[in-house]
Amino acid sequence: MASFSPSDQRNLKSKKQKEPNVIPIMNLFLVLIPALMTMMVSVHLAMIGINYSSSAKGSKGGEDENKDVPKSTQLRILDTRFEILVDGENTIVIKADSTAAVVVYDFFELDKKLKEVKAAHEDQNTIFVMTDKNVLFDTLMRSIDSCKLNNFTNVKYVSLRKSYIRSSS
Repeated sequence: MASFSPSDQRNLKSKKQKEPNVIPIMNLFLVLIPALMTMMVSVHLAMIGINYSSSAKGSKGGEDENKDVPKSTQLRILDTRFEILVDGENTIVIKADSTAAVVVYDFFELDKKLKEVKAAHEDQNTIFVMTDKNVLFDTLMRSIDSCKLNNFTNVKYVSLRKSYIRSSS
């Protein structure tokens, strides 16, 4: 039997280093990453200052200087209407159109009534906004904006109903 030694060409191939194949990496950067970035959802956040305290604290001054200022002004946003309460007595009701599939609130009337309340009580800067649990977030935000536009600078959010989750243990 004849025995042949490896050729010189064969020895040179094994000693020579192979160049890396960069085509899969280029495909990753040129195709896959831009495709994933187009599928990504961007989230935009807006910061809204809402005070969640449920109790109204009086001012530090004496009671004599704040006699004309009402104790509290409340805006209640219910399923079918707005209610504006001044000192818990004077109730202004603004009905909403509930004949459509979605309740349509009358924000123009709300703005008009808030102007009247502010004109009657110029020193009052705090308003408590209370919502029913079925009221949409957009309605709440538009109501708060309306309060701020009518110079109620301190808007406090209070929920009308408290719901508790019962654990099954």
